[in-house]
Amino acid sequence: MISNKRMSSNLNTDQKRDLSQIILLLIFSIVFVYFSPYIINQLYFLVLLPFIWKSKKDYFWIGFIFILITSPGNFFSSNFTTQTIAIYNITGGISISFLDLVTILLFIKSLNKVNIRTSLLFPELLIAILIYFIIRLFESNLHTENNFYLIPYLRIMLTLTCFYSISKLMTTIDNYINFVIVLFPGIVLVLASQIYQLFTSTYLIGLFSDVIFADKTTLMDRLAEFTPEILLLYLFLSTALIFIFNKSSFLIGISIVIFSFFISATRTWIISLLVLVLYFVFKYFQQNKKRLLSKYLLLFFILVFLLIQSATMMKNFNSSYQRALTSTYILENREDEDASMVKRMDRKMEVKRIIAVNPIFGTGFGKEFNQNLVGFTGDSHTGYLNQIANSGIIGLILTLAPIILIMIKLYRTSIMYAGIRIRYSLIILVISFGVLIFVNFLSYQTIGYTLRLNQYFFLALLYNFASLLIIYPENILRKTNLI
Repeated sequence: MISNKRMSSNLNTDQKRDLSQIILLLIFSIVFVYFSPYIINQLYFLVLLPFIWKSKKDYFWIGFIFILITSPGNFFSSNFTTQTIAIYNITGGISISFLDLVTILLFIKSLNKVNIRTSLLFPELLIAILIYFIIRLFESNLHTENNFYLIPYLRIMLTLTCFYSISKLMTTIDNYINFVIVLFPGIVLVLASQIYQLFTSTYLIGLFSDVIFADKTTLMDRLAEFTPEILLLYLFLSTALIFIFNKSSFLIGISIVIFSFFISATRTWIISLLVLVLYFVFKYFQQNKKRLLSKYLLLFFILVFLLIQSATMMKNFNSSYQRALTSTYILENREDEDASMVKRMDRKMEVKRIIAVNPIFGTGFGKEFNQNLVGFTGDSHTGYLNQIANSGIIGLILTLAPIILIMIKLYRTSIMYAGIRIRYSLIILVISFGVLIFVNFLSYQTIGYTLRLNQYFFLALLYNFASLLIIYPENILRKTNLI
């Protein structure tokens, strides 16, 4: 029977402390990255390592690292400025970043937690992916003159340890509740940067550092720049957790994320998230008082009204809206009328040519793959084509398998708890993984081997959260008085 316990929107003392500490830590990080000599930058991040090792709040530091690697508002990103998070040169042109060090540190820390049982589902498949990755990596670089591509991909392989590390370091639903709270300043920074960009046609990060842009005119074509991983993870986790813990304060963050995606005019994400948002809105407000819906809608419309008062905002907002409407070109066979679609069609033709060479095993991760495709990850803007190009059909099947299996497991578990709120949380996660697969097949690469550190962290966190909900539903239900 569903609990009628009054919704709690207030943060407890520890959560308030976490929120204030993460804000302070981000301010310090911005200061040391953008306003300090590089040697001080390096020392600052080294000093953080002992704190990460000793801390009992692993969710806090994982949240902090996730904010750094997703570069909200392009802060901490080496793609936009010359100033970035510390990198340490070792020898012979080999270097290691602070983020690499943290990844290793978290893995070692998780190995030391021998008494904690991991909740990770289908570990054998994840190990198989890693083994296949290593084989294809060394095989494709075996006959090359140097190891130019070997080291970068070995660093990518290192990030796969996040799946195990997080399963040992974030073992309770409370951890994920607190983790979402830690992420909140990151999504606020994303929206603040977007609004600043829409008002000024310049980047907020430009106030702190010189922005590198090969072509300054591209700024006008990149409306409401954003990084999807931090927004997606907040949306997926908070919409699932709100049914369990019933915190109405999460609605603020969810609203920010939805609005951020909308003004970004990212056609694929807007379309793919529509099902999740509609399902959440319908189920959540069905479970709660109708007056909450009226207050929520009133707040939303007030926000929109305030934003449209600016002529500059309206002009850029209309540009975003018109760009989003071009999604219909695909259905109408009018792709040749949109410049970005034409460019992506050309890329896909090039990728398909490379796939034809070895569709079963792919071309691997060496010179042949990297130098024949546009973008450092071979970006055809169609994720599954990228995967087949570098790891073949076998690689595509291997990487999709654990995600599809966990979706099936989530759905079957949800059937067991019909009539209980946690069922909606499980369905939310089914839809969330479905969104990733949909986007991967249509546009942005969300699954595969050539993903960056932020994407592997994202997948590891979402995958472990789903595993936790599946394995420990009875404990969660007892704790939240839902049974």
